[in-house]
Amino acid sequence: MNFRRWMAPATAALTLMGVCAITVGNVAPASAQTVVKTDPAGLKKALAGYKGKVVVVNFWATWCGPCVAEFPSLVKLYNNYRSKGLEFMPISADDPSEIAKVKTFLGKNGVQKGWLSSSEDVSGLLKTFEPTLRDDSSVAIPITYFLDRNGKVIKKIVGGQEYADFEKVAQSALAKK
Repeated sequence: MNFRRWMAPATAALTLMGVCAITVGNVAPASAQTVVKTDPAGLKKALAGYKGKVVVVNFWATWCGPCVAEFPSLVKLYNNYRSKGLEFMPISADDPSEIAKVKTFLGKNGVQKGWLSSSEDVSGLLKTFEPTLRDDSSVAIPITYFLDRNGKVIKKIVGGQEYADFEKVAQSALAKK
């Protein structure tokens, strides 16, 4: 089944609402210096390395208009608050055949490092933040999780957002020690 053809009507409808749809279960590996392959265990290890910092994890894709529109706001947020303890983990939901687009997009936005699932699906990565998510679920992207300094999800934001929306959450999280 052609994933994009099947998702086109749903994606068009959801895009009007500021989100794109992905079906959990179809993200594959990347092999680039700026894109790190990860699985749930690798993601948990990476997140553990950020203990003591506020982490912004964003699931996005180059084919998702709302994702592309909000991404510069997340980069700006990171650049403005990284010295205060903010980290940014962009996780692409792109098909592996589009990895060149992912690398180009990250580069154009000044992002040095991105992530892509190394398993057959992205559900395990999402379950890191939402343990009750079913393997056959559909989710909307962009989806952004804010984690506090102890790694606990404190805010989930779905749909294209503005800088001020992200900044308010980041400032609140960073103010707590």
